[in-house]
Amino acid sequence: MSGTQYEQLYHDEDPEESLLSLNKDRPAPIQVRPPTYYGDGPFEAPSSDESEDGSLLEKGPPASPGIAERGNTHLQRRTPASLRLLVISLASLVALSGIIGIIAAHSYVGNTYRAPGISKITMEHVFNGTFSAERRSLAWVPEAGDGVFSISEDGFIKLVDLKTNTTKDLVYTFDVKSPNGLPLSWASWKLSPDMKYILVKSDHKKLWRWSSFGNYYIHEIATKKTTPLIPPTHPPTVAYAAWSPTGESIAYVTGNDLFLLPSPSSEKPIRLTSTGSTSLFNGVPSWVYEEEILSSAFAFWFSPSSTKLAFLIFDESLVDEFTFPIYNPTEDSDTVVPYTSEVKMKYPKPGYANPLVEVAVFDIEAHSSATESKVELLTLNWKGRQEANNSVISEIKWISDDVLLLKEVTRNADHGSVVVFNNLAKKSSVSLTEREQGVVFQNVYPLPSALVSSLSSGTVSAAYLDVVPTKEGYNHLALFSPPTSSAPIWLTAGPWEVTKGVLGVDIAKGIVYFEAANPLSTSRHLYSIPLPSLNKASKETPKVTAPSALTDVSEPGHYSASFSPQAGFYLQSYNGPGIPTQKVVKAGDSKFEHILTTNARLVNVTEQYESATVLFSTIEVDGYELNVKEIRPPRMDDTGRTKYPVLFRVYGGPFSQLVDLSYSRGDWHEYLACGHSYVVVTVDGRGTGYKGRKLRNPVKGNLGFWETKDQIAAAKIWAAKDYVDPKRIGIWGWSYGGFMSAKVVEAGAGIHSLAMSVAPVTSWKLYDSIYTERYMNLPELNPGGYINASISNVTAFEKVNYLLAHGSADDNVHFSNSAHLLDMFTKARIRNFRGPSTPTSSPVTVNKQHPKSPASPSRAIESTYHRKTRAALQEIRAITETWDDLVLLDGLKAARSLVDTRTELDNALALVPNRLPRTRLVTPKIETMEKRIEELDVVLLKLQKQFRKMNAVIEGLEALLIDAHRTKGCKWASEEPMWVTWSLEKFVSAIAGLLPPYHRSLNLHIELVNIIRSHSVSFEDSRDALAKWADQSLLEEQGWEANWEDLCVAEVEKWDSAR
Repeated sequence: MSGTQYEQLYHDEDPEESLLSLNKDRPAPIQVRPPTYYGDGPFEAPSSDESEDGSLLEKGPPASPGIAERGNTHLQRRTPASLRLLVISLASLVALSGIIGIIAAHSYVGNTYRAPGISKITMEHVFNGTFSAERRSLAWVPEAGDGVFSISEDGFIKLVDLKTNTTKDLVYTFDVKSPNGLPLSWASWKLSPDMKYILVKSDHKKLWRWSSFGNYYIHEIATKKTTPLIPPTHPPTVAYAAWSPTGESIAYVTGNDLFLLPSPSSEKPIRLTSTGSTSLFNGVPSWVYEEEILSSAFAFWFSPSSTKLAFLIFDESLVDEFTFPIYNPTEDSDTVVPYTSEVKMKYPKPGYANPLVEVAVFDIEAHSSATESKVELLTLNWKGRQEANNSVISEIKWISDDVLLLKEVTRNADHGSVVVFNNLAKKSSVSLTEREQGVVFQNVYPLPSALVSSLSSGTVSAAYLDVVPTKEGYNHLALFSPPTSSAPIWLTAGPWEVTKGVLGVDIAKGIVYFEAANPLSTSRHLYSIPLPSLNKASKETPKVTAPSALTDVSEPGHYSASFSPQAGFYLQSYNGPGIPTQKVVKAGDSKFEHILTTNARLVNVTEQYESATVLFSTIEVDGYELNVKEIRPPRMDDTGRTKYPVLFRVYGGPFSQLVDLSYSRGDWHEYLACGHSYVVVTVDGRGTGYKGRKLRNPVKGNLGFWETKDQIAAAKIWAAKDYVDPKRIGIWGWSYGGFMSAKVVEAGAGIHSLAMSVAPVTSWKLYDSIYTERYMNLPELNPGGYINASISNVTAFEKVNYLLAHGSADDNVHFSNSAHLLDMFTKARIRNFRGPSTPTSSPVTVNKQHPKSPASPSRAIESTYHRKTRAALQEIRAITETWDDLVLLDGLKAARSLVDTRTELDNALALVPNRLPRTRLVTPKIETMEKRIEELDVVLLKLQKQFRKMNAVIEGLEALLIDAHRTKGCKWASEEPMWVTWSLEKFVSAIAGLLPPYHRSLNLHIELVNIIRSHSVSFEDSRDALAKWADQSLLEEQGWEANWEDLCVAEVEKWDSAR
């Protein structure tokens, strides 16, 4: 999001008298009425830009006899001038303002309103960064010592040393130039271990989530000489490049082959592989490994002393290819690309071939001392390895220079092993240990050899830390020493979980730092724990001790940290629930504190805007305790006098978490709460993380089943609350959350009236194999599970308002998921949704229960009657769509704004009893109300115009039927199908039945507008009228005369396709 500077809405010449200066300690609480929103949701189409001529504001022409018989309604425009005079009169009476405040207090009983926070959150604030917190990351520079980080300032990269509190220039960025002498555009940089060189990435070109290409340059700091790693190309071809941890070697991948440059001064690199192609990757991951396993752009790893290089080889030649379109490959939305381009990718799906993976090691030290320059690679193998197509390498890590650890799991993640290779320089010995499997994380943390030697008195040469589940099912820190050990030495234990693995290890003190969801599963706090002795002379298993908290666990909080290389310092980030702050802390020294960010601007902004009330709680479903976050509107009345719509936000994917204590001010959900009086609820159901195996495991093999039950149960709990309108409960989610929204609708519980899915998975056979099989097994081993876990019955979608959104170039959840759902909608004749058009099948499919009638002569040639009937149907369709847009979009939007503005106006009058309200506070609201009244008048005039159009079309059809009786005969007009089933007479009679409901709708909304815009009615009557308006359903979806509209569309489409 952009960092747009916040501007105050009010600039008062007299600050001490400003409304914004009223402090929260004012002894007399001010009661105001809350604006109440009764709409159907936040997804609003823009108002119709149809231009109406001046005649619409005048009395229309005399009605035709036909329309007079059906009930014509004449509109009279009412001027809002009397409203302006009334409000100005009220504002001028100082004494009456106090009385108005008293009346307001008696008409609504709510929470005490504090003067700070009177401004409204808008959608613009959501996107322009008004409520975004400033967050900085520290780039620790281990090569310069512990506690040194880099900053960019005035064109220089500078090094800040926290130990000495000094800053020095490292390099002037404009000194780094391309071969043509121009300064480079820096995408990233890495300092060589000896601090003599900088490796600069330029011309960044993104590929997938983590991967990208670039042109890399080696810049010598002392001489200011810049040399390309390889000759630059456009587009660039280098996928990744990195320094070795010691020395001056650079490993890089280009053309999917791995190269090693021994030093910047080397004449040429060592080519380690020559097999790279579009389907074989050396040192960089395939798409599915990048996305689901490694979460990185590289797949090679130097040993600690840079003597060896391990890397993965991915063979995708057997993996099927997936293609999706790119309609505009440029970044300019105004560019028109006549022909669509395509992206082809290897995308393995459940039950199909996965990439075949090999582990190879190059001995750098042996090669440098060899007399021959031939490259020899050691391909690793081990006893008990899974078959190639059933093997997933989930992690690889050097424990020491001669000890390499890797983890292998089966495709369904039911079986896994930790494989340790010892003495790779000589004859390698292999140790294999079975481990409990499930979620794949990269958590192995090798302990430095000096620390291991110190802890073991020299009896152990290598050890590592990992996060693994205890027998009680909670993920905790464990020490494995030696690396081949199958028995963990537990460092932590208890009914809580370690998150993110090891953050840092203080080698000198033997202390491990980590983050944990403790004491609350929704919180994140920082802890430390000492490492136990590894002396083999002691046969006792070290006891687990309580970790020491680095943050205040007595207060709810969500913290994270970035530790310096030797853990002497760390960046402590407070991420919520309050305003985020950051500071650099010296480990073990409470007096050292370097403030990085305070977000003072954000503190000022949040005090000036309304804020929602956020409540955290738990509910119990089937014996499971589920975390809940509820966002309530400001000044919410929970007595039941006002009924609020509820929107559930859901994700629910395995091991995920949405309900946490992180900062979320000013996001879309708070906008709904503050701007539209929605209650927004998030429930983390079964399958989600950080509460142990009991909550995680039930979803295995049956994704979507228990999660759906939990969401429906939560919705029922909220539907029963006094302050909730049970008829207006919705749910929305993205990706897995979009899948969950669709599953909830499919269940047909009758609780939700609105659902929204963005990029949903609709069939797990369409998602990638590694993620899906981890939780669902292979399709041939769990066929029923795949059916149950997919969207297969869309009948219930007819009973809810459903929104579907999906990007056609989504490389992760392919658009084919939504296309599959749309095909099912088409087959089942589900039309109660908004979203993309039907993708591959015909737009309308005739129900097989109503086969075509025998062919008739009228189909052989298109007659005048067919053309005129089709034109009438299309015009009727346009009228009905325009009608619903006018009523439920333009009209409701204006009515809602009018009621809310009237509420704000009354609040402004009541804010400061016994004082004259400022003109600048009152006048804009009066002007807004006048505009909304004018908009409502225009809406009514447009409705009258559409009603007249409909009447004229029906009269034309009636005349056409009379003419058909005269020229074609009664049998043809009454019995002969026009296209598939219906005769002309049936069309005309069915369409004529439309007028009564639209006439009633017109009269109803005239009545509602008169109530809403009147200043003489009470607020309660205005709100009731608005609620009645919002409760109006789409007329075009009410099933006229046995779904005549669907049949009409089918008739017309069949005729068009026959041509």
